[in-house]
Amino acid sequence: MSRTFDERTEKTLATLLPAVVPTFRQFLAAAVDEMRPHGLTVIAISGHRSYAEQTALYAKGRTAPGPKVTNAKAGQSNHNFALAIDIGLFRGKAYLTESPFYAKIGPIGERAGLDWGGRWKSVDTPHYEYPTGLTMAQKRDRVAKGIPLVHVPVPVVTIPKVWTVELDDETIIQDCRDTPSVRAVVEALGGTIEVRNADKVIIIHPKKS
Repeated sequence: MSRTFDERTEKTLATLLPAVVPTFRQFLAAAVDEMRPHGLTVIAISGHRSYAEQTALYAKGRTAPGPKVTNAKAGQSNHNFALAIDIGLFRGKAYLTESPFYAKIGPIGERAGLDWGGRWKSVDTPHYEYPTGLTMAQKRDRVAKGIPLVHVPVPVVTIPKVWTVELDDETIIQDCRDTPSVRAVVEALGGTIEVRNADKVIIIHPKKS
């Protein structure tokens, strides 16, 4: 069973591509457990952003009031492709905009298989994103064409061969799974059965009259 987090984190995870959510859950579970002894709570505070939201964010500190918060224009952030989250550290209800613990959480995300913004030239320690091996241009192109950004392996399901029951050389049952019942019926009628496990075949030898 997957772990459930606080309401805000769950809402953030719900904005991501379903294929990447398990990886982020794995990361967050480990991060939450690591920070709990320090009296800190880890919350995913940002996930998918629309192009319009990204444009408004990029404008801050440039053409809109406030400090600069991103260097990515619309279509240049993994948030726009539902592949990234930003986390926040809280002590009680107090949001910590800066803390050395952001750097301590980074390697936890990397061990889960995520790319961490703390390794960037323009450091962004709260940021984590799912690696796809695609460039931003390739992601934009795939989205425009409706091609998935993340390949989800299809599990190989092996369908076992069913048992076949033959009366001497004549097939009488083609889908028999309850071999003990077959044996009981045949032996009650005085016959015998021959089981070929490799071929999943049961041969019935009727009682000789």
